Amino acid sequence: MSKIREIRKNLGITQKEIATRLNKSIACVSDWERGRTEPSISDLIDLADFFTCSIDYLLGRESEDGVIILAGGENRPAREIDIIYDKLTILNQGIAIGYLRKLLEEQQAAF
Repeated sequence: MSKIREIRKNLGITQKEIATRLNKSIACVSDWERGRTEPSISDLIDLADFFTCSIDYLLGRESEDGVIILAGGENRPAREIDIIYDKLTILNQGIAIGYLRKLLEEQQAAF
């Protein structure tokens, strides 16, 4: 995931700092950056928290201006996604997040 390397370099962070924070080896972080392996969903969450960005941004599905890039070529501002999410009940927000995580797992398993 070259996005990890790009963000890391822009922030002036070393692979060792990421590895230490996420309790991973430097080789693991290097493999992510080189595309040899992919981070797990929990690692993506930790990376997004560490970099203070969205998982979509890490995956290259969101541009710097907050536009979500959808598979069908249709783009939506991240803000619209947030508005829809905020209108859901807390229970349905949990269901939505669970569903999205499952989709991401299936997508990663397909590759």
